[in-house]
Amino acid sequence: MDAVVILRQRAGAVDRIFLLRDVEKCNKAFAVTGAVAQMAHQVVTKDVAKTEFILGVASLIVDAIAIEQYPHIHEKMAEIIINLETMRAFCGRARWRPR
Repeated sequence: MDAVVILRQRAGAVDRIFLLRDVEKCNKAFAVTGAVAQMAHQVVTKDVAKTEFILGVASLIVDAIAIEQYPHIHEKMAEIIINLETMRAFCGRARWRPR
């Protein structure tokens, strides 16, 4: 989980805070530094982990109550697997050949 820390008192010199009260620089910072791509990668990585967890729990539920013979259960499990593998492919491609 991400967090934002707001400090009421600063311990450093104001001239070391490069974006202090400079709205234009703050707005351009994401585009210039490539932070948006990094944040998108973090979101996909987080979603992969969550989907793996959901798939594991769903698989345990299916096994525990013995409902693997029903076609709609196969369909729902396949949907989770397809989403997981699609996200893994996107994430893998982004790592293999970044822009």
